[in-house]
Amino acid sequence: MLRWRRVWNTFRPTEKLLQELRSADNALALILLEELKERQLLQTGALEGIDLTGVRLSKGTFAKGRLRGAIFSHADLTYSYFYDADLQEAVLTQTDFSHANLRQIRLDGASAVGAQMIAANLARASLVGCSLREANLTAANFWTADLRGADLSGALVEGANFHETTCDSSTRLPDGERWSPRFEWRSLTRRN
Repeated sequence: MLRWRRVWNTFRPTEKLLQELRSADNALALILLEELKERQLLQTGALEGIDLTGVRLSKGTFAKGRLRGAIFSHADLTYSYFYDADLQEAVLTQTDFSHANLRQIRLDGASAVGAQMIAANLARASLVGCSLREANLTAANFWTADLRGADLSGALVEGANFHETTCDSSTRLPDGERWSPRFEWRSLTRRN
């Protein structure tokens, strides 16, 4: 059945694939995502600004995808792979990125309010001006991430790694205060 489905998808218009992707269960959504990648739509920027609200793409691969301005609100992207993807200005409200590999992702200016990023890997990510208000960042890895101007107000950061992150005076900390060079992340990330 899956083999037939893949063959059938190669003849279908892209808009039909996208329409089905929006409401598909996770298994079918992964097949449709692979077809979109075969057509080079992720890498060329043809899907920038796409609305995938509520999509179920757990374990999806978006590496090096150009999805600037995409809308993934309320989406299930757990365990997904976004290495070096461009999601600048994306809307990620209440999106679940738990256990996702977001290494070197570009989320500059994105809105990830209320997102779940439990144990997500954001090493070397660029989150300049990204809103992570009320996000669950428990045990997330932000090693060498760029958080200049990011807003982490109300975010849960217990057990998160902020080693060698770049912040500036416009970075908002989980307690709502502005970052200063004297700030120690350990004061907020300690596990009780």
